[in-house]
Amino acid sequence: AENYITVNPQFRSLGLHGNNDNSTYHSLVTQVRKRLRNGLSAEFAHTWARAIGNTAIPAGVGTDTALITRDPRNRDLQKGLETFHRRHSINAFGGWDLPFGTNRTFLGNSNSLVNHLVGGWQLSAIFNWNTGAPIGINAGNGLNSATVFRQTLGAQNSVNTADQIGDLSDFGKARVRNGFVEYFENFKTQAAPVPNFGGNTTVAGRFTNQVVVDQNGTTIFKNPEPGTTGNTSYRWVEGPGNIRVDAALAKKIQIDESRSITVRADAVNVMNHAVWGNPNTDINSNAFGPITTATGSRTITLSARVDF
Repeated sequence: AENYITVNPQFRSLGLHGNNDNSTYHSLVTQVRKRLRNGLSAEFAHTWARAIGNTAIPAGVGTDTALITRDPRNRDLQKGLETFHRRHSINAFGGWDLPFGTNRTFLGNSNSLVNHLVGGWQLSAIFNWNTGAPIGINAGNGLNSATVFRQTLGAQNSVNTADQIGDLSDFGKARVRNGFVEYFENFKTQAAPVPNFGGNTTVAGRFTNQVVVDQNGTTIFKNPEPGTTGNTSYRWVEGPGNIRVDAALAKKIQIDESRSITVRADAVNVMNHAVWGNPNTDINSNAFGPITTATGSRTITLSARVDF
């Protein structure tokens, strides 16, 4: 049977619930707006923000912070970026009635046929860009090590974070390589030094912990010592950002005073820019670093509408 060390060791396990968690959010919001004039209107907004707290739950664990508090006696270990943190977010919108046709700058005196072809066009676009969602560097160890982790720390979840012992530079940027996408350039994993298990080679043969090293072989991340938590938060670095441009081109054809036809083309993600998923951040995984998921394919929709 598994044993759990708690404040009172006579209990096998103890779930402690309370209102101890807190978070703070600070932001600077800038907005610029151009009212409709000469067929042109636009709006721009930028948010520079930071959201931190000790409710930074790792992905896939759930929503109950009582189940992932690594050390109830040191809740500051939980402090990190909140899941909704986005350091920068830019949103812009613009609409333009193209200056062609009757009562416009160009071809204003054209005949009816030409006006039907070149007049009534409207171009609009939406631009979105934001930095990535916060992620952490984890030290997953599987069932056996997780059992040890729970027994020594009293936590009810096997999620632990890594110890950072080296300097980081240019850390965290998606780079497309030949057949794969990497996020931590010049970082790789290798087998961690095997500790002394009292001469028990059977245990040593099952030791699979890894360390993360840079291009010079210097260790950057390692597993925390037995019975301790990592010195990094659940979420403290940012994953890949997101950029997207959507656009629409529409034309209204006036048949008579009460009837008109509108044709429209909508393009989602005009640039066909990939939206990268988060990388694998488990230092004990052979897949540490690469990004294996992406969304964001371009979509074009053509439509027509009759108003009467």
